[in-house]
Amino acid sequence: MQVIASAKEEAFLTQLACEVRKHFPALTAKLDGPALRTKITAALERAKAAGVTSERDCVRLVNVAAALEWRLEDHPWLDAQLADPAVDDVSERVRLVVARALRDKQREEQNRAARRELERATRR
Repeated sequence: MQVIASAKEEAFLTQLACEVRKHFPALTAKLDGPALRTKITAALERAKAAGVTSERDCVRLVNVAAALEWRLEDHPWLDAQLADPAVDDVSERVRLVVARALRDKQREEQNRAARRELERATRR
């Protein structure tokens, strides 16, 4: 049985690595296979520690980790949200993490665009 579980895990990691490369090409361009797998495995271990068990939720958290450029330690809110005792359902906690990460990324992009516009305006 251990062999079957190991083979399923290996297939899952391989498929997940392909998906991450597809959706985050700039981020993964400089990572070889083992380096990417290490980052994915670290994100999955974090998910497991938070009680996340569904593949779907694990994939969502790996996508969040990639969107945050694997710097999860720079986002302490993530672990706090995943452990929030006020939200009973693990999938709901994952959904809240995804929503927060998307809001933060959108704000980051808006701030970057505003800085570029300000720099353009001051050069004139």
